[in-house]
Amino acid sequence: GVPGIRDYTDPASYAALHNRPLVIDVQCNTCSVTGVTANRIAGYSKQGEEQTAAEPIPAGYYVAKIVESEISPNGKVELTFEITEGPHAGHRLRERLSPNSRSLVIEEADRKTLYWICQSVGMPTIRNYNDPASYMALHNKALVIDVRRNEDSGNSIARYFKKK
Repeated sequence: GVPGIRDYTDPASYAALHNRPLVIDVQCNTCSVTGVTANRIAGYSKQGEEQTAAEPIPAGYYVAKIVESEISPNGKVELTFEITEGPHAGHRLRERLSPNSRSLVIEEADRKTLYWICQSVGMPTIRNYNDPASYMALHNKALVIDVRRNEDSGNSIARYFKKK
C-alpha cells in the first residue's frame, strides 16, 4: 500500500516499506546438484487478503511486461512477467536465468533468452549480466510471451515476441 519505488539504487527509497505488515508465501527449495536447501519468497499480498495459489493459465500468447527483476548473489537472474491484457491480466510468471553460469549450455541458452527479451522490447542486448540497472531498463515495456503449460510445474514461457 505504498507508492512504487522510482530509484531502485537509493536505499532511502525503500524506507516507505519498513514496518508495514504483509503476508508472504515462502517456498523451500533444494538444489539437486549441491543438496543445499534455501527458503524463497514466492509471493506477497496485503495483510488480511486471502491467500490463493496462482493457478496455471491456458497455453497461448499473452501481452505482458516485466515488472520485477532480481539478481541473486550467485548471479541468477529472476524476471517477473505480468500479463497486462485479457482475462488473465494480473497473472505473474517468473523466468529464472543463469547468464553467468559455469555450465556453458545453461549460460548460452539463457543469454539467448535475454537476447530475445531485449529484442522484443526494443532494447539493446544486455552485456553486463551483474548490473541490476541493465534489467531495470526492461521494466514496463510491452511484449508478447508464448506461455506453455506443464502439468508438473505449472506455466513456463517458451518464446518472446515484439508487440505489434
